Amino acid sequence: MTGTQAGGVKARNTNYKIHGRGFYAHIGSLGGRAGHTGGFYENPARARLVGGKGGSRSRRGLKLLGIEPDGTLKYKVVNTGEVIYLKGDDHYVAGKKYTAEEWAALQNKE
Repeated sequence: MTGTQAGGVKARNTNYKIHGRGFYAHIGSLGGRAGHTGGFYENPARARLVGGKGGSRSRRGLKLLGIEPDGTLKYKVVNTGEVIYLKGDDHYVAGKKYTAEEWAALQNKE
């Protein structure tokens, strides 16, 4: 059964039975502390901060919620939950209208 999903489940169950439910968390923490040559080894507080930032960011972008009767596209920004409306070259965010040039300038600032 090695190399199959069923074999992996069997190995996991065996590890839990022998070592307890925290087995994978424990070996993961050992690996994280094993380095001795810089990087996050020298600054665990920074590792926590940067890891939190990476975990909170989404790379998924926009989700189309629907199309309004006038042809305006309604999107949700996945990582912030903000709803935006796009129609032609104009962009509407939180009720404020941006021209294509203003929108491009805002995108370049981020």
